[in-house]
Amino acid sequence: MSGSLSPAEKEMIGKPREKYPNYIGKISIDDYMAGYLTATAMIKEAKRLELHDSNGNLNFLAFEGVNKTSFSSERVRGLNAVAAQHPEVKILQTVSTQWRYEDATRILPRLLTRYSRQRIAGVWCANSSLAQGATSVLIATGKVAGKDFVTVGTDWDNAAIKSVNRGDVLAIAGGHVAIVAWILVLIHDYHNGIDSNRGEFINHVTLMDQGSSSKFLQYFSNRDWDVIDFIRYSKAENKQLKQYDFGFNAIFDDL
Repeated sequence: MSGSLSPAEKEMIGKPREKYPNYIGKISIDDYMAGYLTATAMIKEAKRLELHDSNGNLNFLAFEGVNKTSFSSERVRGLNAVAAQHPEVKILQTVSTQWRYEDATRILPRLLTRYSRQRIAGVWCANSSLAQGATSVLIATGKVAGKDFVTVGTDWDNAAIKSVNRGDVLAIAGGHVAIVAWILVLIHDYHNGIDSNRGEFINHVTLMDQGSSSKFLQYFSNRDWDVIDFIRYSKAENKQLKQYDFGFNAIFDDL
């Protein structure tokens, strides 16, 4: 993934088809939209729950991932873009982490002390492990998830999906669990004469809420991907298909 490569490594490898003929393409995760969609859901729910302070503000804390990685910075950029659309939203502080559950459980109590005079409406998190950690801290203070606060994150591991299903975490962005399948679709089509010549594709982000988490657990709790007919997403096998839809929403719709 490009976010884990240094600038020197990216320069050495180049873009698809630029230096190496067998490097026919890449799929990138839309981290900006992951941040954008989770922030949108968080703010919307906080408004619905009327979690404003006495001044009418919605105060949030934010946990980013490892500082200066594109995965984290793009998700934070999405958060800030949404926050800028809502004057009452205040991101009190954004803290860098190592993406770990333990980071949230270690840091958040200090932040709650620092901002004890502010009503905290929720915690935006760059991944789902941080969201689960933040939720556990807030619950330990006597607050009720989905009533007194909201948390959101990104990445669909089973523990995170179950936390959304229980209502502990509001929503998690993801869908890149299927990214290898999308790559295989592109390779299949390429070797069957379908070459878009684009080189770069986006793995569209899907926002999982409590309803879609139930559907995911029903079909994929054992990570049995055989229930998905990926052939239907191939242009070589479906001549009427005009464009690729590399997102999990398409899969949800077909179940």
